[in-house]
Amino acid sequence: MGMCNGMRKAVKLAEETAEMYRGNGGVYMLGPIAHNPHVMAYFKEKGVVKVDSIDEIRAEAGTVIIRAHGVPDSVKKSAAERGMNVVDATCNLVLRSKDIAKMLENEKYKVVIYGEKKHPEIIGIAGNLADPLIIEDLDQARSLSLYKTMGLIAQTTSMPEKYAEIQKELRAHCECLRIEDTICMATQNRQDSGRKTAERAELMLVVGDASSSNSMNLLKACKEVNEYTFMVSDASGLKPNYFKGIKKIGLTASASSPEWVINGIVNALRGM
Repeated sequence: MGMCNGMRKAVKLAEETAEMYRGNGGVYMLGPIAHNPHVMAYFKEKGVVKVDSIDEIRAEAGTVIIRAHGVPDSVKKSAAERGMNVVDATCNLVLRSKDIAKMLENEKYKVVIYGEKKHPEIIGIAGNLADPLIIEDLDQARSLSLYKTMGLIAQTTSMPEKYAEIQKELRAHCECLRIEDTICMATQNRQDSGRKTAERAELMLVVGDASSSNSMNLLKACKEVNEYTFMVSDASGLKPNYFKGIKKIGLTASASSPEWVINGIVNALRGM
């Protein structure tokens, strides 16, 4: 549970960047490096300014950190052309997905991306392609037209079971379906482990944030086996009424949850 390797590397790189370039034109973060308010508050204290667009940055010589979810290549190019120092903290698995999607397009497959249309990872991948199809659920997959060939990838934080359903449906929409496994193993391991823990617990807690895709999918995975599953962002979210008559509590945390928040919840629970 807790931060995956990709997120740890991104946070470490952002920390180093904040220390190195803070007094040299300012340090900016293009969108939240992690979908977690505690992580963002941490970097705000370090003087890092979050922006939603390169156009919001006035300092031409400043440093911009690309979030772990990535951006279209055109955004990085635009920042570099303005003379900004670009520090790319994109997760390696997201970069791999971008490369795979572009390869599929170059090989003349109709690229289909399973994921959330407004999620920054999907925006970053789709932004490098000419005309991808983005589907968010099985109903949207069913509504697709027929194509000669399709190349399918998934958002790295997707639920494997849902992705399998999409694959099965798309086989009826093309003569040839090429499937690429782009789901992050860390995400899958957390979901599998979360289910096992939830099965053994009377009450299950998921540390995460509602803005985080991997947090919400981890919550869904645990709820599949234990209806008494709740999400908390920190120790302040522990409600006494949750635990009335409860003797066995399960705990897991999303890949964007920092260790100090998880430890704070563990300590609070032990003190109850």
